[in-house]
Amino acid sequence: MDSIGKSAIIRVCIIIACLVFILSGYCYAEGNASVNVVNLAGVGNFTITVRNKDGSVSPDGAIQWTGNSAEVGAWRVADQYLEISYSDLPESWGIQIYTDNKNSNPAFAGAGNPAGLVRLDNASIAIPLAWRVSDKAPSEYTSGDTASPYHPDNVIERNDYKGMTNYLWHFIKDKNTPDDPETPENETFVNGAEDVTIWSQKGIAWNEGAKATNPRKAYVYLAARLTTISVGVQAKTTTLTAEAFHGISPFPMYIYKNAFKYGTSPNFQYTLENHYAPAGWMNYNGNNIQLDDQCATTPHSEEHCFKYVWNGTGTQTGGKWSGIAWLEPGLDSGNNWIIDDRGYDLRGVTHLSFFAKTNLNNAKMKYYMGHPNDSCGQFPVLIASLTTEWQPCILPIKILKPTADMSHVSVGLAVTLGEDGYPAGVTSGGYTVYLDDIRFLGIEPLLNEYTFVSNPENWTYVTYPDIQAALGSYDSARQSLKIAGPGGALDPRGCAGSWNSPQISDIRKEKLYKMTFDTGTDASNRNVVPEFRFRIHSLNTQVNTTTTVFSQGDASACPKSGDDKRYEVYFTTPKDFTGKDAVLGFDYINTIASDSTSAFVDLKNISVKEATNVFDIEKKAEYSFQAGSEGWTFITIPGSWQAPSGSAVNSSLRITGPGTAIEPRGCLGIWQSPAISIQVPTQTSSIGYLHKIVFTVGTDISDAAMVPSIGLAVNSGDLLAGNCQVSTMTQINSVGDASASPVLGKDRTYEVYFTMPAGATENSVTLLFFYLNADDSPSGYIDLKDVKIYKETRDVLP
Repeated sequence: MDSIGKSAIIRVCIIIACLVFILSGYCYAEGNASVNVVNLAGVGNFTITVRNKDGSVSPDGAIQWTGNSAEVGAWRVADQYLEISYSDLPESWGIQIYTDNKNSNPAFAGAGNPAGLVRLDNASIAIPLAWRVSDKAPSEYTSGDTASPYHPDNVIERNDYKGMTNYLWHFIKDKNTPDDPETPENETFVNGAEDVTIWSQKGIAWNEGAKATNPRKAYVYLAARLTTISVGVQAKTTTLTAEAFHGISPFPMYIYKNAFKYGTSPNFQYTLENHYAPAGWMNYNGNNIQLDDQCATTPHSEEHCFKYVWNGTGTQTGGKWSGIAWLEPGLDSGNNWIIDDRGYDLRGVTHLSFFAKTNLNNAKMKYYMGHPNDSCGQFPVLIASLTTEWQPCILPIKILKPTADMSHVSVGLAVTLGEDGYPAGVTSGGYTVYLDDIRFLGIEPLLNEYTFVSNPENWTYVTYPDIQAALGSYDSARQSLKIAGPGGALDPRGCAGSWNSPQISDIRKEKLYKMTFDTGTDASNRNVVPEFRFRIHSLNTQVNTTTTVFSQGDASACPKSGDDKRYEVYFTTPKDFTGKDAVLGFDYINTIASDSTSAFVDLKNISVKEATNVFDIEKKAEYSFQAGSEGWTFITIPGSWQAPSGSAVNSSLRITGPGTAIEPRGCLGIWQSPAISIQVPTQTSSIGYLHKIVFTVGTDISDAAMVPSIGLAVNSGDLLAGNCQVSTMTQINSVGDASASPVLGKDRTYEVYFTMPAGATENSVTLLFFYLNADDSPSGYIDLKDVKIYKETRDVLP
């Protein structure tokens, strides 16, 4: 579990009894099967009990299957189930389940997926297992209930063999489960991943990819597929493990993200991320409220938004207003709100945020969360004045109630509309409010940190052949990794050196990560600090994000002696990112004779976090290129690089290779945008601004491995005019399996995140879309399409 982060573990090893089918119709348990529960300090109370189907405790802790020979060949549910309960777990907890059959007895000896039960007669075969979690014990299901885990039609695989037809069952994974190269998904086992987590703060895994309802006790059922076993053959595992962990954030956690996504089988899919239910109708008279959770009227994101219509009436005694509350666990049969300790565990949350608009300009809406009987109580009511355009609404939980107990929250959000919300001049008729992207944001979980308190922590220093070497060292006094210039005259080719980190595990696809780091120098003049940069890239360098700091302009973004600076780098991966590892690097690059040749820059206090709390605020600019280049200019560098050609064609900006062999210096072409105005945050603001650039790239090259290096750089100011202070760049290289590159007929969409450091004076950026080719196809083109720039907000509370 080291890859999850600084986690404590509770491991429950369940020795699965052998599967033996004999003509008498019973199987027997070989050896003394048992359950061993170990509670580790700091993880709270977590208990597991193996129970028989009738609810009695299994005396030997064994899990086994009984039946007759006619039942061999089907999925069968075990005669025992697991009862799991918890209390006082830490923030950001989860419980996952898996096998480790290469260390089992017998040990799996095959080349495929080792998950499941290992056959004793042939250890190269594992019988698949599946699990299902419920908030009900067997006795709570009625006879013949199709929802019961023991219903004969319950465990049936889909035609694609990727799951079950009712979506309630999940295949058990093993610590050594490999990726299937014939499917687009990455099936490799990952600690803390959704597909192995049976229960977390978000609830139990009631569906594939979904967490809902947060009971105090959950029940896990196990099923085995018997198509690969014959009567009399034994199979077992001694390493089925359920363990509680912390270190993975449950945020963002959505109350409403989207409604159903419609389609035809097998592409019919659900949106599975919603929590709570809009079941609390307030001051309802039978017809004064209408709800539509599938409203397709210009949603803020995806296909749907939530529409709430109030017709302007109330009850006779309750005044003219109405309200809706999202509840967990919902309503009882008497239509009463149930407020108890089954609400969601929101510890670690910092904000509740959502987007809202109205059909009646300047109408007001009240909103709050919590209930007087919730662990956190009820938060103060806030008022939003809405317009006909989407706008963010934020409830700052840590600011309003810094010490609130968020462990059991039953009311996720409540909103009310009423006559006191009418704009001036309107006295009746009601109004409509649209809501979207309702979610909780939380503290960003720490994946890795480097403090260099006593050593370089396995970072390595490298220099480059044919480039003058800078000097790398570990500075115990400053607790930093230092790079210093050699002094004297600067070689015309420049001077460089790099510190590189060990691998960072569990960088996952479609996640956003934030890296912060501090840098200092002994240069007393900011204008002479050599260029330095911080980078993060996938292990095979397919995706590379770099933030570079220049001592140009007034150099206010640079450190100076006695004034260290903190910087942020944001990194995300493409949707089909297949790697799980990344490497950090800190580079010193001095190519400017006016910079100091002897000053050092150093690196310290690095943290890598999953950025869970970022959301769009407003679109700052958009380029569709339907009207040509839209102010972008094409740039080549005479005398330094071979030049491709640039043109505006087919609603895109195109860069085409020269069509001949690439000369040794390489081929470079750049489209530069006009200046784009941005807002720079101040050091004292509690909400800072982050910018997201979304862009799509296409090509006519059919071999992904031959696509030239492409990327987008975001510069503060104009780099070519010499006043750039900070540059962030995302680059895509066609190396490794080139799965991150576009190919003919398959465009790719990428994201670049950029923030200005405190103290930077530039208030605009330029974008550079570049083509860089050293040994790829010389004749193909790449196209830049659909560029959108958003200003976002992020929680910067500690």
